[in-house]
Amino acid sequence: INGVGSLLFVFILQSIIRDDQRTRVLQTNRAFRITDQTLPFFRKGLNPDSCSAIANIVLNLTNADAIAITDDKQVLAHAGAGSDHHIPLKGLETGLTREALQLGELLIARTKDDIYCMHKDCPLAAAVVLPLKVHQETVGTLKMYFTNPNKLDDVHQELAEGLANLFSTQLE
Repeated sequence: INGVGSLLFVFILQSIIRDDQRTRVLQTNRAFRITDQTLPFFRKGLNPDSCSAIANIVLNLTNADAIAITDDKQVLAHAGAGSDHHIPLKGLETGLTREALQLGELLIARTKDDIYCMHKDCPLAAAVVLPLKVHQETVGTLKMYFTNPNKLDDVHQELAEGLANLFSTQLE
């Protein structure tokens, strides 16, 4: 019985390891697909037209509820939930974005209050905000928003980090 139990334990462990590897492969594939589709738009720089196309591509290929891209002064594009008040070219809507631009590092919000949106009925409940850098200088942000904080898990965080690094490289 001990031998059978040990064998079952080994099979379960192997299954977990295979699932983890499969998830990582799928995430890497997704990141490369997004990168491939966004490259022509990043060649045009950070502007409202190119960022709008990029935000829509990322929104369609991820489980995020909204995607926003900013430069260092204003929102250039916002696609998905909250589009009624996260309006491009109207300045920075959230304190979280201002903070990410100042610090130049990844910030995570797991509650609505952490996002610091001035709109009281904002549906966005969690976010990961990543700096976009050119030659080590923060020139904007990539933001992935979620209406349910439970959707923001380690997998989405890693995907967002990978995309921000790839996007920064494309901008350079």
